[in-house]
Amino acid sequence: MANDFTTLLKIKQGKLDPDGVVFDDEFIDDIDKDNIYFEFPNTTDALMYFLDMEEGDASNYVSQYVGHYFDLYDCYNTEEDYDEGYVIGSLREDEDIELLYKIISTIAPDMTSYLKKEDGRWVMKGEKNISKVIKEMFPKVADKIEDLYCQARDQSMQVGFSDYTNGEFEKLKKILNTRWFTEFELSIDDLLNMYLSTNKLQYDIKDIVSHYLSKKDIFRSESYSAMYENEDAETFNRIFSPGMYSILDDLYDEIIEGETYNSEYFETIEKIKKIGGFSKTYQIPSTSTESAIQVNIEGVDPETNKLQIVLKKIQDGTRFSKKGKVTFDALLSMLNNQQLFDIFD
Repeated sequence: MANDFTTLLKIKQGKLDPDGVVFDDEFIDDIDKDNIYFEFPNTTDALMYFLDMEEGDASNYVSQYVGHYFDLYDCYNTEEDYDEGYVIGSLREDEDIELLYKIISTIAPDMTSYLKKEDGRWVMKGEKNISKVIKEMFPKVADKIEDLYCQARDQSMQVGFSDYTNGEFEKLKKILNTRWFTEFELSIDDLLNMYLSTNKLQYDIKDIVSHYLSKKDIFRSESYSAMYENEDAETFNRIFSPGMYSILDDLYDEIIEGETYNSEYFETIEKIKKIGGFSKTYQIPSTSTESAIQVNIEGVDPETNKLQIVLKKIQDGTRFSKKGKVTFDALLSMLNNQQLFDIFD
């Protein structure tokens, strides 16, 4: 039985009538003496066919290509990125870092060494520590920063992934000499050249085209990797920098004016630091070891100067949690005195 290469060669040489030729391929619709005609239900199937691409990757690329946008950056990663210092570390503009320096010099003077000018430019280190102090003292501000970062990352990935995807489709169109991917033809001359240039004469038509395209560096990455590899830094900075300046400027004004964050607020922060800080998990003594309770301090409400806390316990294999607000003195009372009654009741 002749293979596809031999069949195409005989048709080209006029030794075989194409009208009687049938290929064992569901996407080859027809053939004449000059061309093979392909028909696909959609572009996703065409990518899977010619590039041996996984369906999920093909679907992502096609969705981006036709403008059906979807969230690319997973905002669940934002909190971890913030805690690791990546978010604050994304500041690049001198005016942003200088404003951050003014804030840090006011609320944590011992940390100003992390921000300094070198050769006329502001540089930053200790991003993780700076992020921590902002989150501990101003949790709502940290939330705003995280939201802004998520938006900037997603938009920068949208722009970069779109540019990359469009570029790859244009390359593919040029190689296959087509404008559309659902219905198009490949010339028998081009197919024979693919066989001869790769010396894979035993391949069927699908495999020879896939092999040929694999050498052209098209859609070289899985879609998820391509989203991150092609982020557009200019788009990120265009969104993140002015947004951060606005957030930090408002915070600085509130600190200086003392209306939102007054002296009592900062005194409460210092008290928390002295007993272990925000990152510590505190234990509340209880008469029942079965219902031992832990408490974490998430922040301080600047309007009431009450601590925002989360109570947690495990009882009979079930986890319970409860949020609330208490004064600093009330928290000390809970920590220093055995609880006769279940706080969760």
